[in-house]
Amino acid sequence: MHHLRWRWRAREVSKHIALGSNPSRPYLSIKITGGIGDYILAARFLRDLVAQIEPFTFDVYCNNIETAHWIFTTVPGFQGAFSEFLFEHFLPQYDVSLWLNQFIVVYQEALRRKPLREFPKLGTLVQNILRYRPRIEMFIARHPNLDNFLARKFVYSNWSRNECVHGMAKIRKGPDMLPLETDESVLAEPGLVRQPYLTIHNGFDPDMVVVGPRATKCYPHFEEVVRQIKAALPDITIIQIGTSTSTRIPGVDRDLIGRTTLRQAAALLKEAVWHIDGESGLVHMARSLGTGATVVFGPTPVDYFGYVGNINIPPATCGGCWWITETWMALCPRGLTNPVCMEQPPSAIAEVTIAAVQAKLAMVNRPPHFAAPGEVGQVATVTAVSALNHPSFFSRDFKAA
Repeated sequence: MHHLRWRWRAREVSKHIALGSNPSRPYLSIKITGGIGDYILAARFLRDLVAQIEPFTFDVYCNNIETAHWIFTTVPGFQGAFSEFLFEHFLPQYDVSLWLNQFIVVYQEALRRKPLREFPKLGTLVQNILRYRPRIEMFIARHPNLDNFLARKFVYSNWSRNECVHGMAKIRKGPDMLPLETDESVLAEPGLVRQPYLTIHNGFDPDMVVVGPRATKCYPHFEEVVRQIKAALPDITIIQIGTSTSTRIPGVDRDLIGRTTLRQAAALLKEAVWHIDGESGLVHMARSLGTGATVVFGPTPVDYFGYVGNINIPPATCGGCWWITETWMALCPRGLTNPVCMEQPPSAIAEVTIAAVQAKLAMVNRPPHFAAPGEVGQVATVTAVSALNHPSFFSRDFKAA
């Protein structure tokens, strides 16, 4: 039955490819690996690619087809999403095939030379990627086990996770915003309409296997952070979002763990005053929707994954052990029961978050032509969302006190 099901699915994909082929446009297949954050980063790259080379169409091959449809529909040229297990089977039917993760790989053996001659910008892109690959060949061959070392190489090339694929391909980086479809029905929950709120998340990628109560990159003291925020901002509602990997944080006003779709979670993030999290896919989603975040870092490197514009809180000690061992997500590589990299004082997290929320709410309530100190002679026309989430607003990492 499995074999018959695979053959039926392959036949359907073949029909899809035949219908999508257009001699006037190159047809690309894109393999995406990783979690939702990797999908969002890949979508930004493909959006920027569409704007800078000849028009093309593409299919995505991945492990979460529904999520891919939701994210990549925002990118012009997207045709469909299919299981990553079918990717290599259909390589010969595409003009160019790519693998996107923290790097970009061209499947050179499957390239069709004629489209590369007819579309010179696409040809240049392929050449850029092929020329860069020898510099990181060992990292690609050992992915993901050497990802930490690859991240160090990119950081010292002045590339973050948000920029490295653009750098390899020599494509200009566009804005972080993505027009993700949202389901605003969740905002009709009692008390949410016109009620300022924060979102908070303490989970991790459900595809990761973790033994124990939580992953090493999940901050264990959000309960105290919530208590301090509520004491300072009693009129702010705190809503916890997440999936099965999240545990309820005592003190939150609304527990929506497992009770929202991705589109509904996106709606909540889009309308939130601020978001609080560990390093996770929801941080990338919030960034795409224009919402700033306080992000607590531990095993994952802040200089690689942190967004300029967010409040990035590095480890008080240790940290940065991402992919030092294969079990880094489940077990501290140093053998500690409680990873010391996730012991940032709750007050350090609460204080900067309170300041960010107060500043944002103050800007929301500002008269349209009010000139704040330092803005004499200028008209203050920026909104709270655009100003507070602009990269220049929070341009430094906040070290734990």
